Amino acid sequence: MALASGIQSNIADQNNELATVSALGNVLAQSPIDMTLYSATQASLLNFVNKGIAIRENNQKIAPPGNGAIAGLATVAMAQMTELNLTMSLVIAANGTDVAKANQTVESLKGDFKGGIVQNMKNLAAATAGCTPPAATGKPAARSVAY
Repeated sequence: MALASGIQSNIADQNNELATVSALGNVLAQSPIDMTLYSATQASLLNFVNKGIAIRENNQKIAPPGNGAIAGLATVAMAQMTELNLTMSLVIAANGTDVAKANQTVESLKGDFKGGIVQNMKNLAAATAGCTPPAATGKPAARSVAY
């Protein structure tokens, strides 16, 4: 089912978001902060957030009418707008970055991404509710042979 595959892609992207925001937190913990690495990591995070939005938008387009995941996808959409704004707020200003504020934003995003993964697991279950695997063909399964 295309929708289930799309939701799984979004979960994979959210895991990338979580790993990248954690890496950003590690960069912020350095003294002095490597601003080049910070900028590159923030840009990578923004890329993952935008990719997740594109995946979710496609999932909403392909969701069959009445599918149980539709409401959950709308929840993800709202959360993604918050995540996008928070990620964009991490861009380094001309006068540098407020490390304490950036750390708060990183921690907030960690929670948001974890919550998004939980929501998309629910969406996956809702999207596949009532689906049955293809019928058995009656042919024997392939066997592995030990040599």
